[in-house]
Amino acid sequence: MESHSSRLIFMELKKVMKERGLNYGQVAKAIGRSESGFKKIMSANDCSLQRLESICGAIGLRLSDLILAAENRELLNVTFEPQIEDFFLRQREGFLLYWFLVYERRTLEQAHKIMRIEKKRLDSLVRTLDKLNLIKLLPDDRIVVPTPRGVRWIGKSKFTISLYKKWAQILVDRSLRELADPDGRQKYFSIRYLQMSDSTWNDYLDSLEKVEVEFSNRATAEMRMKLHKLRHVRSLTIVDGGSWGEDDLRPI
Repeated sequence: MESHSSRLIFMELKKVMKERGLNYGQVAKAIGRSESGFKKIMSANDCSLQRLESICGAIGLRLSDLILAAENRELLNVTFEPQIEDFFLRQREGFLLYWFLVYERRTLEQAHKIMRIEKKRLDSLVRTLDKLNLIKLLPDDRIVVPTPRGVRWIGKSKFTISLYKKWAQILVDRSLRELADPDGRQKYFSIRYLQMSDSTWNDYLDSLEKVEVEFSNRATAEMRMKLHKLRHVRSLTIVDGGSWGEDDLRPI
């Protein structure tokens, strides 16, 4: 019988097929089924685990990744351990290498090219990240990074605050420069002032939370399944109960 979970799994499966340009006939041939028989499986959103595994293999996808991608989980709250934050504070290049490898899913070669640091320095940072259990360095110098997860950094440590301050300023400055450029990176910019009841305020915050969770989970699933043509997206959302006019009168 078709279940909610199986529907989600087959939805993800159909999305991956579409993204990779695979039609029913191609996949059916790869798993030794007729196109009509495969269409029935996809329409029913149900088949044996063995059959589902063969379908995943035909499109170059692990079954475990497909199942994880179909799960709708809350964002995972994470913090860095003190020794990690201390390293990131002292060695900014160490954090950037970690970011490129783990969050942006760059290869070590790509990160090296972007960062433009000496190979000896790069190797040293990799070894340190391995010792801190942020990545895993294998004997043949291959690197294993954690599976993509929908996370939210929490806490108010010195490192976190300094990072947020720098990145928020970079994003705001770039957005302001590109407001008049229709071809710029910035695709959405909004500054608002509203007055609302407490219930509307709470609903507003709840809605923002739901949007963040939904699209973080969708993006994480696409990263986990290694879909092609994924774009970089960064955002900054700040909501408080202040007055633009009153704050404008205060010195910056």
